[in-house]
Amino acid sequence: MLQERDRISPALRQQMSRQLSALLCETPFWRAASSILLYVSVRGEVDTHGLITDSLIRPVSIALPRVDKNAAKLVLYRILSWNDLVPGGFGIPEPLDRQCTIISPDMIDCAIIPGVAFDMTGARLGYGKGYYDKLLTELNAPTAGLCFEHQLVGHIPCEPHDRRVHMIITEKRIIRCDGYQEN
Repeated sequence: MLQERDRISPALRQQMSRQLSALLCETPFWRAASSILLYVSVRGEVDTHGLITDSLIRPVSIALPRVDKNAAKLVLYRILSWNDLVPGGFGIPEPLDRQCTIISPDMIDCAIIPGVAFDMTGARLGYGKGYYDKLLTELNAPTAGLCFEHQLVGHIPCEPHDRRVHMIITEKRIIRCDGYQEN
């Protein structure tokens, strides 16, 4: 799946990311949120840089995760600008812990979650460390997985600790998983 995702040309990836972002921005849960969890895209992921930049000028609180390797979990920090980020342990830009304020997961209104692949039930395949599965257990917010249409698969096997997202957004559609309804 990663190889297939990486074969997408940068121009096509940008176009599909813009289409996907436009769909996301029209959802009621995105428009109503006052505190949004995003992730900084890397490698061939759906590009979230535009979403972050646009959100920084909205009257919302933007949270990004920082890996706490000792606790083997993600800690959420509010950022105010791109200058609040530094390269993290996995090469992913992360908030500076001494400069940014920690945000409790229960303060998040809308959570955008990465994944390597998703199925129609909201099951996701991540990068194998389980960081987002742990975080998803702490969130009370609607969750949306972002992926390109070709990252949807028929079935992803789940273990008891695996957590599903409420919806999946691709460049072509919004999939509400297991009957999830937005308020």
